[in-house]
Amino acid sequence: MTQEYEDEVMAHRYLYYVLAEPVLTDADYDTLERRAREVCPPESPVHKVGSSLPSSYTKKQVELATQFLKGSRQQ
Repeated sequence: MTQEYEDEVMAHRYLYYVLAEPVLTDADYDTLERRAREVCPPESPVHKVGSSLPSSYTKKQVELATQFLKGSRQQ
């Protein structure tokens, strides 16, 4: 059962974060993710947060995002 949740979450993460083609609504994905975190063991990949940046991101995009985040902490 936990393997099915892991596979489904990882597939939807790939669709959303790598291909930028989500097939679930945000609410449905959040529900799936929440349930997977409840039933999967701590070493499961569903508990992993973050990943490497897609190759389509340019250095400039990353620098702008970093500047924005730094500015929001100073306020």
